[in-house]
Amino acid sequence: GYPPFQDETHRGLFRKIRAADFTFHEMYWANVSVQAKQLIAKLLTVDPKLRLNADTSLLTTWLQIREDHLSIRDLSGSISEIKKFSAKRKLKSAMHAVRWGVHTAFRTDKISDLMQMADKNDEENKSLNIAGIQLEEKATPFNIGKAHKHRFEELYDLGPKIHRGSFAVVHECRHREWDEKYAVKIIKRDKRTDEAVLHEVAIMNQMDHPHIVKVVDFFEEEEYFFIVMELMAGGDVFDRIISMNQYTEADARDLAKILLEAVNYMHQAGIAHRDLKPQNLLLRVSLSMTKSIGLKSPLTFGR
Repeated sequence: GYPPFQDETHRGLFRKIRAADFTFHEMYWANVSVQAKQLIAKLLTVDPKLRLNADTSLLTTWLQIREDHLSIRDLSGSISEIKKFSAKRKLKSAMHAVRWGVHTAFRTDKISDLMQMADKNDEENKSLNIAGIQLEEKATPFNIGKAHKHRFEELYDLGPKIHRGSFAVVHECRHREWDEKYAVKIIKRDKRTDEAVLHEVAIMNQMDHPHIVKVVDFFEEEEYFFIVMELMAGGDVFDRIISMNQYTEADARDLAKILLEAVNYMHQAGIAHRDLKPQNLLLRVSLSMTKSIGLKSPLTFGR
């Protein structure tokens, strides 16, 4: 519920981050197990030769402790701090919505109009490169090497907007034949960024893991790219946690295990996820009410 590195100046903050100058403050960490703090400390080791990676993290003591030993460790006190942060975030979003309300008050199905709205987005909302991790059924993979015989609008109905970024707008969509709902990221084509988009789709398409959402479909048209992915309609982990009345270390461990497994798979494929945070962990609830978790963030090949 508070920033891990703090200082009065940006220079001081940078130095603390670079040196991994982190303190487990008692008022926040009193109810957290020693094993969890040991894992975090090892993940914050500056020297990469000594730092734990995702693979070895899955073998640490904290991931092996019996659930009943962690479920008694109540972390609900942190929720109040997280709620304070969330209130500030929502106030900022509301101010942003008022600022651009004139552009979002009307309904439109024209792709060009939607993209014009996205172009007006604030610089703080960067491009929405989305990748996901999930717990269950995977969408049917497609072959990115095959040219599509149809246009997006011939196969899908465009639904309500989910999110908007500086370079893309994300909408819900429905496949007419399958009657299934998905998320589609619509990106206006630009010679300067076309290669990056194709690179992103190629990365996402090669992922094949039970915790990672694959691309369902892809359209490369004259003016726009359409990246169709599984729909993660349950909000994000950040909002989910603050809606709970009780949160234990066992809950945190379950989430961390899923995250580590997905990250480990990506690392083994030479891919680095660059923005891991609760707001970028997306939820999906199936018909059986089984919760799923997904990642939303830029991807890049590991170096």
